[in-house]
Amino acid sequence: IRNILVIRFRRVGDSVLSMALCHSLKLTFPEAKIHFVINKNIASLYRNHPDIDRVITFDEEQQEGLEYVSRVRNIMHATHYDVIIDMRSTPKTLLFSLCSLSTPYRIGRYKSYNVGIHNYRIPTPPGVDRVGSNLRLMDPLVNEANLIKSRHFPLYITDQERADFRHYMTEHGIDFSKPVVTVAICTRIIGKAWDKLRMSEVLNRLIKQYDAQLIANFGGVAEKQVALDFQHALGGNPHFHTDIEAANLRQLCALLVKALNLPAADRMKDFKDVPADSWFSPYVKAAQAAGYVQGMGNDVFAPNAPVTHEQLFTVLGRMAADVNLTFRMSSKTQPEDYGVPASYSDWAQPWTWLLANSQHNILGQPLSMLYDKLENIAPRGPATRGETALVLYTIFNAVDLIPY
Repeated sequence: IRNILVIRFRRVGDSVLSMALCHSLKLTFPEAKIHFVINKNIASLYRNHPDIDRVITFDEEQQEGLEYVSRVRNIMHATHYDVIIDMRSTPKTLLFSLCSLSTPYRIGRYKSYNVGIHNYRIPTPPGVDRVGSNLRLMDPLVNEANLIKSRHFPLYITDQERADFRHYMTEHGIDFSKPVVTVAICTRIIGKAWDKLRMSEVLNRLIKQYDAQLIANFGGVAEKQVALDFQHALGGNPHFHTDIEAANLRQLCALLVKALNLPAADRMKDFKDVPADSWFSPYVKAAQAAGYVQGMGNDVFAPNAPVTHEQLFTVLGRMAADVNLTFRMSSKTQPEDYGVPASYSDWAQPWTWLLANSQHNILGQPLSMLYDKLENIAPRGPATRGETALVLYTIFNAVDLIPY
């Protein structure tokens, strides 16, 4: 697999969710070139994205009539694609596959009208979310490689962009020692928004329970008025911000990165002891991109070294804070005394505390994710697969990813 074409088009939200597919394709086929078809007005969001080798844009005029047909034909004749993934699978986007019937993998969604054009038509079972549905489009490639599916849809900005927007947010009263939450209170389509009274109650709870600073996400004059109405309904609470606005998509990305505390692209590094062609390299990169692992320092990962208990708790603690809001809020409000034995390294103490001491049941009793008391676990002792599986199961159960 050398060249892959992913056809997305549409709006920002759809294109962002499609990054999980592009990211998974790059993890699975690291040497392949991935070309991404998108509307021109949102293309800046994917500038220098490490999972995309070429962004192919169409403006509104180029999506109509003979100009569209000619442009699609030229694109498909300029590059021989081994894989075409048509995420939209509309009669209009079928033209990409129709102009390249020699492509071995012409993958689309299951439609009545794409028989013979897409040679792999993937149905979406009921109950599958958008990211899961997108990742199913990789399934026909199972015989080409060990498929690595990641549900992360990373967006990347530079450190300078992060710093500039952090300064802007600080000037507008944001305190980064407290939780920052971006709230989508408006919808492009009338009638799809939550009931205003219920939304106001959710916003109030976020403020009161977590001391959260809420940044309203809106676009245009009408949506800004909706945000101002919510601000009035909340009594002008200073925790609710309508004055922090992203002038473009990359600034919006910076806003979300700061709110979610995501790693920047140029902080990612190659570990010198993780060969690019090793079976575990894609998994290490995926875990690093998610912020779960950082290596041993000096660009060393030590892939063959035993995993210690404190290393395991650190990685799984970061994961828990990533997948669940309760763990995330706890990780941002750590106590001065973690109640973790001094034998644990400083870097491991906050994450060990998060798993062992931060959670409580409905009766207010401590709820540990670990399998034993901390004083009975040697921090630098080797972790077993059984211990790892038990902690993972307990975390997944606590955040309702799997049932008892």
